Amino acid sequence: MQSYLSIQMHTPKKDGLNMRGENKKPDLTSIMVATHDMRFSPIFWNEFESLAQIKNSKKINLLDLGTGPGLFLRDINKHYPQIFAVGVDESSAMVNYARSLKLPKEKIRFYKKDISTKSLNIKGKPFKFITMNFVFHHLPSPLNLMHNLKNGLLAKNGCLIIYDWVRTTLEEYIEFHKLMGREMPEDTAFEMFSEHGKYTSEDLVWLFKREGFKMKEEKAITNLHHLFLFTR
Repeated sequence: MQSYLSIQMHTPKKDGLNMRGENKKPDLTSIMVATHDMRFSPIFWNEFESLAQIKNSKKINLLDLGTGPGLFLRDINKHYPQIFAVGVDESSAMVNYARSLKLPKEKIRFYKKDISTKSLNIKGKPFKFITMNFVFHHLPSPLNLMHNLKNGLLAKNGCLIIYDWVRTTLEEYIEFHKLMGREMPEDTAFEMFSEHGKYTSEDLVWLFKREGFKMKEEKAITNLHHLFLFTR
């Protein structure tokens, strides 16, 4: 297991940011910002490029669904300055933070959108590349997203790259967090295991194949976090 990567969607109660069982609402934007460099390490970017192979491509447009605080697209702009990118998120706080980065508007734009709706309309479609980072498992149902991907959001022969949790054993999940120095209360561990372990790797491959996508490649960043490349 590669211990450089930590995906924390909660913080301990002692920090006053517990997502479950308390009235306090977590500052999720701050959590995403604080963990960004661990989630998107140099190792990740090497694997991303080996999948996407866009370093020397021109006239590429990219859509990041569930873009969060916009740091992924900031990094995209550094690695691939030729790309025009759009990031959407349903959280006003996330979009406001992303816009505060003052990234070049001719290269990157952010919009507040609910990606779970069936009537998702985004200026600039169809997109040659669509990315989803630790978002897919949050969708109550993926069917509306599948509909949008197949009906104008993703270009023909376009690429969909998903970076997300995959189900593992409870023991391995808990040990992973211990390695990160973020041991959690047991009740929280069980709840988060259920959320993060929503899909196995095989589930995701089967689901997208069923919807008419082609599975091109899968890479394990850790045992718990995989990159998938699908095409239409």
